[in-house]
Amino acid sequence: GIASIATYASDDLFHALAHEPRLAGILLPATVLLGGASPWFADRRVRTDTVAIDRSRDLMTIATLLATGVATTGAWHVVATDDLIRYWSVADAWRSGLGWSVTGGVPGSGDYYLVELPVYPLLVQGAFSLLGHTYAALRTPAIVIGTFLPIATWGAARGVGAGRVWAIAIALTMATIPHARTYVFGAAQPDGTFATFLTAFVAFGARAWPALRGDHPLSARLAIATGIAGAASLLTRPEGMVYVGAIVLGTLTIARPQRWPVATWRAVALGVAVVVAPAGAFSAIMLRDLGIAWPGGWANIASVSHVWPNLDTIMRNNLPWYAETIGLPREAGNPVAAIVLVVIVAGMGILSRRAPGLIGVPLATVLGTGVIFLTPTMLAADNFSPITFYRHAAVAYPCVVVALATLGPRAGRTVAPIQIAALAVALTIFAGNVYALAVATERDHNQLLTIYPPEPVVTATGLWRIAPPLPILPMVPGPTNGSSVDPSFDYLGFRKGLFEAVRPVDQHIEDDGRAWALAIAIFGTAGLAVAATDPKRRRTRA
Repeated sequence: GIASIATYASDDLFHALAHEPRLAGILLPATVLLGGASPWFADRRVRTDTVAIDRSRDLMTIATLLATGVATTGAWHVVATDDLIRYWSVADAWRSGLGWSVTGGVPGSGDYYLVELPVYPLLVQGAFSLLGHTYAALRTPAIVIGTFLPIATWGAARGVGAGRVWAIAIALTMATIPHARTYVFGAAQPDGTFATFLTAFVAFGARAWPALRGDHPLSARLAIATGIAGAASLLTRPEGMVYVGAIVLGTLTIARPQRWPVATWRAVALGVAVVVAPAGAFSAIMLRDLGIAWPGGWANIASVSHVWPNLDTIMRNNLPWYAETIGLPREAGNPVAAIVLVVIVAGMGILSRRAPGLIGVPLATVLGTGVIFLTPTMLAADNFSPITFYRHAAVAYPCVVVALATLGPRAGRTVAPIQIAALAVALTIFAGNVYALAVATERDHNQLLTIYPPEPVVTATGLWRIAPPLPILPMVPGPTNGSSVDPSFDYLGFRKGLFEAVRPVDQHIEDDGRAWALAIAIFGTAGLAVAATDPKRRRTRA
């Protein structure tokens, strides 16, 4: 901890770590060794207490995962406004005392949206109050929430029975996928925020379903936590209705209310109230301002006839593109995707047998991703561009996490050779992810295809240091009692000025991402060492 604080407090030391391989080569294994040995330095009485040891290891693992989360959100943030202005306009409409903003797109952006869900605008409103009306404040809620993604991922994996080492390997691998870091969790949309909320919902739900089957009483704290995560997912992105609804329906198939004690009934009532109260309040506001009970979609133009053309576009263009951006041959895109799909399907099958209360997770995955393929490409071509398609599909992140978690070593079980192989593969992928993130700027300098989109890509610290001001959007009355952005607003002029303001810290030019990649490697491997070390037996186990 002291070394980490010193590293980030000193620009010279930070620069040396980022650009001096020998220094990094010394500190990285030293960090791993110290992290692994630290449980042995606990008080001797604690070493004899199994519960205290396990609790200590979990707390240390969570601490390293949080540090890893800070490192993963330290860089690779795409500066854009075309989608984010939809949420910003809602916050500014509230500021002006007007009704819900129904104009997400503005002149020049090429988009028009009906209405957005409330969680991210609420977070933005709070950030504006604390940090000022700046672009950095607009992005801060997603950055802060994203730091907890590795912890939520680890919790979801542990919830379906993954061993400590396997759970942290899954968390590190999934949280560092290069395309996800830039197109989802670093995007100028709340998709990454939604994925983090949904992962937390799955993590809590994995612990709650045995109680709903009547195995033991459901605690009020767990029910409330599950309800909060579910409500946040439901009210952040439209996909929340599909994912949360399917997972809840799946859990209800194993519920045995006749076996519930009074404590479980009370906890369930609390959890349901936590979801219904904000959802009901939002629906009431929609009825008041816009005359609708809930935002709608484009279901009237969706059709199965669009599935093959969309799939063909993905196979011919997107998958080869993903492979090339991380240095693989374009031809590897489709085979790698096929292998990943087979692994996920196998994991879903095991999950359905191991945790029948989570049968809704495979259902949610099929429904959530299936809707994307029903979209008519000719009316929304950008939906199937490599970046946008990846972002839309990646909201299934938590479903993939729990599927993969079933394939490795289980908690308290003998480790099979194939599970050791799975762990080795996961750690190899983690190392490859970190490397791809570290060399992204170098590839861009060499004019190679990279994970960076055309827009500026910045570090969080660079964004906060510059803090480009945002104009308060001019709002005018809209349909019914809603509001909309004044068409006279010079959106393209604002966008151009924003890009110019962040250009000095653009990762296309400045290679600051390498330092954050190094921090991910250090904290991640320290967490693995902590999870693998068993001070009770003085040996390392998977």
